[in-house]
Amino acid sequence: MKDEFSTKDFILGTIIGGLAGAVAALLLAPKSGREIRGDLNEGAVQLKDRANDWVQIAQEKGSDLKDKAYTTSSEIKQKAMDTTSQAVKVATDQAKGAAEKAKQVADQAKEAADQVKSVSDDVQEDVEQNVNEEKSESEK
Repeated sequence: MKDEFSTKDFILGTIIGGLAGAVAALLLAPKSGREIRGDLNEGAVQLKDRANDWVQIAQEKGSDLKDKAYTTSSEIKQKAMDTTSQAVKVATDQAKGAAEKAKQVADQAKEAADQVKSVSDDVQEDVEQNVNEEKSESEK
């Protein structure tokens, strides 16, 4: 539960307290009916003026809070956009780096495969040459 009073609670308390005080003062004062009605009217006008002052203050504070909320939300939106933009840039850079690394690995694998094929061809030629030499010697 909140321990703080809101502006609405304060205004309501002020109005109720003002009315209660005015009624008590009028009922306890030894005055004629005409004087009491005049005092009641004067008290009502003062209370109305006070309530209008509080309404104006509340409207000003509400407007200030609205402006502050708009400014703060705009700043948060801009920060979110900046952060997102930076994250996309970092991800793009990392993806490019990974693609380049993958191409290097693929090139190295191709070179290794070419070397293996070359060695395999050399071995096959040597085997064929040895087989042919063996055939030639056995025919003699």
